[in-house]
Amino acid sequence: MEEDPQAATTTSAGTERAARPRKQVEFFAPVAQKHTQKLVVKEGKGTKLGDIPNVAFKLGKITGRDELLEDFHFLLFRRKGKLATRKREVAAFSGFTWGDEDKEKERASLEERLGRWKVEHLNRLLDLLDVVRGSGEEGAKEKKLARLVQFLQAPEVTSTTDLAAREAKRKKAGKPKKRKGEEGEPFGSAKKRKLTDCAKRRPTKKACASTNGHAGSDEDPALPDDDDDDDDDIPLASVAAMPSNKVLREEVLRILQGVDVQEFNLSMLMQQLHNKFQVDLKLKKPLIKNTAIEYCASQGPDDDHDEEEEEEEEERVPSAAKSEPPEAGIRDFGPEIVVA
Repeated sequence: MEEDPQAATTTSAGTERAARPRKQVEFFAPVAQKHTQKLVVKEGKGTKLGDIPNVAFKLGKITGRDELLEDFHFLLFRRKGKLATRKREVAAFSGFTWGDEDKEKERASLEERLGRWKVEHLNRLLDLLDVVRGSGEEGAKEKKLARLVQFLQAPEVTSTTDLAAREAKRKKAGKPKKRKGEEGEPFGSAKKRKLTDCAKRRPTKKACASTNGHAGSDEDPALPDDDDDDDDDIPLASVAAMPSNKVLREEVLRILQGVDVQEFNLSMLMQQLHNKFQVDLKLKKPLIKNTAIEYCASQGPDDDHDEEEEEEEEERVPSAAKSEPPEAGIRDFGPEIVVA
């Protein structure tokens, strides 16, 4: 009969004690490390998101840390992805590659996961993918989900508007290149500096007018040479319909008399003349500009000149003529004054 190793043993003193249970030996077995497989973006049936101009443009506006991009990456690949490659992997997505037997199941799963998103988050995703948000009934959450699921199965271009080109055009229009004294600059700024120099030299009205052109004659003033060939595109009929220099000069002066030249600019003047004569006056622009400068020269500097002439005239009056006659009872006998 075999003895039970767990049975109690008798000591020499005749007392019993419980036998120590033996522990089972555990052998060390190293656990194999889990290696995350590199994400491979499979080719879908649609266009890569990075090849859709507006989507690529909007992807460039956000960073890889953006919560929307992180959630969108998880929606597409069921993983958040690495920060360094997240945007590149999203741009390479071209549609889900579901099998025919799993298509309905995967589609329902996608709709369920998207349905847990808030409407604000869905709207941001719609904007990122250049898909319309919709309004009215089309703006309901279910309609938004349907449009997103349909687009993600086979992405494609949804708009003919080039957002990148439109923004570049807007930035270019926001920083116009202004040439000194050209359109958009009031007569009282760059042009006034030229008149200030003229006033410092104390010119007469005729001299100032002769500097900027012939104000009193009907002949064309000496205009600067213009090598621009854009005037060649003006139709001959428009050239024949242009008003004469005299009529045009009178109309320019009439307009300038009713405006504030500190705020009025050449562009506004050209527009009013165009509305008056209904003809392109590009060929007459140098004449119009010189006439405006002559008008500005006639305002202001001559008043200062007249005041300066009066001061000079007063300085030329002898001091004896300006002195008051002595009071009655006082006779001037030279260095001493004797009171009678």
